Amino acid sequence: MLGGRSGGFGKPTQKTAEIFLRNDLGHMIASDAHNSTTRPPRIAEAVEIASKIVGESEAEAMVSTVPAAILADEQVPELREPAWPLKSGKLHFLFG
Repeated sequence: MLGGRSGGFGKPTQKTAEIFLRNDLGHMIASDAHNSTTRPPRIAEAVEIASKIVGESEAEAMVSTVPAAILADEQVPELREPAWPLKSGKLHFLFG
């Protein structure tokens, strides 16, 4: 999410991450960090970026409440009602 949202993977990926966050289609912030030097986790930065879109409380839940529910094999809490953001366009096939 951070690489996508911060633009580290290019503008199309950044825009897709923003669409997912704005429409409650992303539920957790995680990292695929490869090591601690060349590709570290940077979770705190991801929470800061996401909080500007979904709010601080929801961004914090995406790194605490939601992952805890998954690990406990419990239902993931619905933070907001999901929306269908696109009627047409490049991502329409995902939501159509």
